[in-house]
Amino acid sequence: MTVEVTTTTTKTARTRAGSGVMKQAALDVAAKLELAWNRGSADGLAALFAEKADVIPVNGGMLSGRPAIETAFGKAFAGGWARSRSNFRLLKIKPLEETVVVALLGQRLTLLEGDSQREVAIRATAVLRELGGEWKIVLLQSTGVSQALVPAAGAAETAPKKGRKAP
Repeated sequence: MTVEVTTTTTKTARTRAGSGVMKQAALDVAAKLELAWNRGSADGLAALFAEKADVIPVNGGMLSGRPAIETAFGKAFAGGWARSRSNFRLLKIKPLEETVVVALLGQRLTLLEGDSQREVAIRATAVLRELGGEWKIVLLQSTGVSQALVPAAGAAETAPKKGRKAP
C-alpha cells in the first residue's frame, strides 16, 4: 500500500514540476490566439475562453461570458479589425496553483487602414485554468503600451537614490 503525504513542500515541488506543463499550455494558448485572430475567427478565438470568462480589452470595456466575447470579436473582425494581423508571444508565467497560471503576453497588433498600416504594442495578462483537461482563459486584460508614459532618457538617473534627497 502506498500512502502519499501532501505537505507544503510537496505541493510546491509539484507546482514547480508542473510549471513546464503550464509554460507549454501558455505557449499553446498564445499560438491559438494568434491563429484565430489572423484568420478573423471570432468563434475560434472565443473557444479559447472559459464559458464564464471575462475580457477587459484595450478600450477599457468589459466583456463577460464566451457569447459576449465571440460577439464583440465578430463585430471587430467584420469592422475596423477586418484585415488586422496579430502576433502574440509569451513573456512570463506565474504559476498560482496546480491548475492555474498567470501568463504575461506581448501582442503586436497591425491595423491595416486603407493603403497604410499602424502597429500597436499591447501587453496582456491572461489567467489560464485547466478545465476538463484543457487550458482555458478565464480572464484576459489588455493594456496598450504608450510611449507617452515612458520617461525621457536619463530620467531614471535623476531620480533620488535610496537615502538621498532629490536635486
